[in-house]
Amino acid sequence: MWLWSFEETPKISSYIYNLCAGDFAQIDNNRDDRPKPMRIFVRESKRDYVDSDLVFRVLTQGMDFYGQMFE
Repeated sequence: MWLWSFEETPKISSYIYNLCAGDFAQIDNNRDDRPKPMRIFVRESKRDYVDSDLVFRVLTQGMDFYGQMFE
């Protein structure tokens, strides 16, 4: 059995890192109202659980809303 010890490091925000495990599927946004090309990467085993239309619709609406604020 191996044991590694590391010095303590400064804390970082949880959104700065990710963990990649397994095979991934790519879902492209093919909606007519897409402002920019968008993709979702999801574990292949979880692909059937992703409502990609909902995700892309909400992202597009959010981009439209905040985009209007800065025009």
